[in-house]
Amino acid sequence: MQKLEEVKGIGPATYKKLNKLGIYTVKDLITYYPFRFNYIEKSNLAEKNQDDNVVVVGIVQTLPNIFYFRKKMNRMLFKVESDKYLLNVTIFNRAFLKDKIKIGESIIIIGKYDKKHSSIVASDVRLGNLTSPKIEPLYHTINGLTSTQIHNYINLVMNNLDYIDYIPLKYIQKYHLLDKKTSILEIHNPSSKKILTPAIARTKYEELFLFMLKMNVLKQNKIYKNGDYILVQKTSHVENCTPSIICIENDYATFKIFSKDENFIYLNPCSSNPKHQKQMYPLNKYKYRIIGKVLGVINEYE
Repeated sequence: MQKLEEVKGIGPATYKKLNKLGIYTVKDLITYYPFRFNYIEKSNLAEKNQDDNVVVVGIVQTLPNIFYFRKKMNRMLFKVESDKYLLNVTIFNRAFLKDKIKIGESIIIIGKYDKKHSSIVASDVRLGNLTSPKIEPLYHTINGLTSTQIHNYINLVMNNLDYIDYIPLKYIQKYHLLDKKTSILEIHNPSSKKILTPAIARTKYEELFLFMLKMNVLKQNKIYKNGDYILVQKTSHVENCTPSIICIENDYATFKIFSKDENFIYLNPCSSNPKHQKQMYPLNKYKYRIIGKVLGVINEYE
């Protein structure tokens, strides 16, 4: 699988910013789901009331005027004709768009409608036309990393991956769930509300399924039987207090709850068996390798 830092556009600085969002691998990236969606559909102004949020598609009628105030703030004003309406558009801190907004060009205005004064205080303006409704995913961000950038990085990788479906086929069929690849593609690039809804439901079911598997891990000594399977995700990075498969000094691999600080790594047993004791290794004396993260246990009798 491609490494996250090998994705086009992700340099060392961006890689560190993604890490702050909990994104360390390509898998983390494609499962970094939107926190909400913007539904963008052209509004019928005749049906809108004072201070309603609207989406207007129109033709630019005047060149923008820029007014600066305070130190770094600015206000841009211009007129747009949409259907039979001539609208005054105001948007703040978009002076960099001035040279791109030209008379006679199509433009999309998103904002609050002042019906009394035929004006819009815009939150966003976009060049071009809106021929059909759009659904846009919005992602949590940090300073220096936008939702659009995250979306672009996801699109660069998600079509070229092998998707592992952790949900057993019998449950997919029983609950009529979408397959994992379809649901992920749809969540990041929604085609319609009709398909987006079951895609979201499928990811929530998987989160619940994996949570239940993790609970089984914590009860390991009570549920392990011959024939049970440990579900492991191959990765070289895990967070503290994560059940993991670890190799110390290239010796045999062990199944432990992994933690680390500046000086030591700690391996806690996943069993309540008193024979299994906590292990502690100084980082300046021992080398270790994380083989994978344990997602859960599948019991053949469940």
